[in-house]
Amino acid sequence: MKMNRLLCLALAAGCVWQCQAADWKRPAIEQDPTAVYTDPVLAKSYRDALDRMTQELLTKDFILADVNFNQPRRFTNFSGDISGRFIELTSAVSSADQPWPETLMPVLREITRYQKADGHFGKDIDWNSSVDFDEHSDQVTMMPNLWGNGRLLLGLTEAARKFDLTQVREAAQKLGDFYVNTVYPRFCDPKRMSEYETKAQYASAYVTCVYEGMEGLVQLYRLTGEKRYLDTAVKMADFHEKFDLLSGHSHGSLSQTGALVMIYEETGLDRFLKRAEDRWEAAVYEGYVSPCGGVFELFLKALTGTDEGCSEADWLRLNLLLWANTGKARYLDMAERLLWNEMMTNQWATGGFGHRILRSDDIGAYAYNQPVAESYWCCTYHGALALHKLRSYLAVSTPEGIYINFPIAFETTVKVDGKVWNVKTKQKVNYSDKSMTDSFDSWAIEVEVTSTDKDKGVPPKVILRKPEWAGSCLRAGSEVLGNPQPRKNIDSAEKINDRLDERGKYLEISMTKVPDNADVRYTAAFSMPCYLEPRIPSRVNPVHLKLSAEPQKFEKAVLRYGPYVLMNKDSGDIQDLKLKSYIGESKVWYLETPGSNVVPYIELKNKEAYHAFLFNVETEPVTPKGKE
Repeated sequence: MKMNRLLCLALAAGCVWQCQAADWKRPAIEQDPTAVYTDPVLAKSYRDALDRMTQELLTKDFILADVNFNQPRRFTNFSGDISGRFIELTSAVSSADQPWPETLMPVLREITRYQKADGHFGKDIDWNSSVDFDEHSDQVTMMPNLWGNGRLLLGLTEAARKFDLTQVREAAQKLGDFYVNTVYPRFCDPKRMSEYETKAQYASAYVTCVYEGMEGLVQLYRLTGEKRYLDTAVKMADFHEKFDLLSGHSHGSLSQTGALVMIYEETGLDRFLKRAEDRWEAAVYEGYVSPCGGVFELFLKALTGTDEGCSEADWLRLNLLLWANTGKARYLDMAERLLWNEMMTNQWATGGFGHRILRSDDIGAYAYNQPVAESYWCCTYHGALALHKLRSYLAVSTPEGIYINFPIAFETTVKVDGKVWNVKTKQKVNYSDKSMTDSFDSWAIEVEVTSTDKDKGVPPKVILRKPEWAGSCLRAGSEVLGNPQPRKNIDSAEKINDRLDERGKYLEISMTKVPDNADVRYTAAFSMPCYLEPRIPSRVNPVHLKLSAEPQKFEKAVLRYGPYVLMNKDSGDIQDLKLKSYIGESKVWYLETPGSNVVPYIELKNKEAYHAFLFNVETEPVTPKGKE
């Protein structure tokens, strides 16, 4: 099967497989990433997502309508939702001296006029009155207002961090004080549990809307150092535990789980990180996450309904946060699966994100159906924000060295021991001309680490995550740039100490006897076999389904090739495939790569078509020529 493009990562030489230490220390993640996507698919996706912010729809009046009600539009009762998301995203991608786009500053100058005396935005509300729940509609007042104000708190806090705007900072603090003085005592009161448990439409439910403020409170604490904001987030998170289940609105649920990780980061209280990891395990191992890495708009296992770009963005960011705080590679593997499969199907031609119908059975999703709508009221901003945040995790500095976390072509700068290093990654996928032999398709990786500092010293170690989809390391090497000596290679996978712990596999690459002030290039190549996965992963079993020398049948299995979940090119029906299997490296059985009717989503031209991502696979073991 031919691929039009595939991705990248980097490294090798003087290499060992490394298990991360149990005392993992969270790296400092840059709030303002310097990384630039050079992978053509991701670069276009990110550029299109940001360009959406400059299109005609997003005028100042349109953005502010949810706080000043200047025009009728969707979801103005979610006061602060669109305005907060727009402010958060555009402030995050702006530089302090160059706000972008031109709409941003007029919005910031005007929005503070509409803040109420108690600190909230939107309609005047008697917060002591009974909540106007409606089981069948989100066109109510109190809960949607809290949801929107939670999003706006994040926007104002991000704008106050980025720009020297006293009125914005004061508005953010006043809104934070609204949560301290009103939201927490009114909506986390043990005596009112029966009210909180009242049935409501999922987007305007108690749990969905009240706890959206936790993330903004943590960010406000980071901005101001005022402990009352963090204390309130902690108290809300403790009360939230009574409702901390995978149910209802997945966007709200996932963003709240992300807030728990942020609270852990600031307090060191293990109970919050444990809750987040428990929710992750429940989502993945109980079947709420599809084989493509995404979730439904509602946390349900089987539903002919839609996904949601906001939920996918939250799921991506949650996995990044969990990796940063645990060092466990499983979270990066999930983020990568989601990025190249689910998120690719969710972006519209406009650049925005939205909803797509998923076909499902009584177990869960098995196919993509038609796109539904771009959600310019939420997903369009949230998807772009996730792609922006991902840039901070591509290359991360730790006391151990530089972690290269994703097989994505990019360029960035990383500071190690006070020295600034330029990191540039490239990738190349080599397709074998042979079949049924040990000659696999391979994924070659290259990383250049350079510096303009005359006293830079010894180049830092580079630590490469081996993705779950990669086979063995076929070769690894290093060279000093500009050195005419041939590259030093390790050509045999047996020479690499291949170990596995709960955090996953990493290839540690360093150089010995390297002259000071040298620039270096590390290279590695992994085999890229095609393999099968179970529909729902297990906590204890390996990711790959085991093949044998006997013919086998696998019902509704997942077919993986590189980072991609392969899909039926022309139909949303589960296809029967008969594939040859053969002995490969280390006497392990592998599948042949299927024909052109089974492809990754990035190769599909007709994105309106239906595409199944489960297959009924029958294997036919064969013996390669010369191996009889």
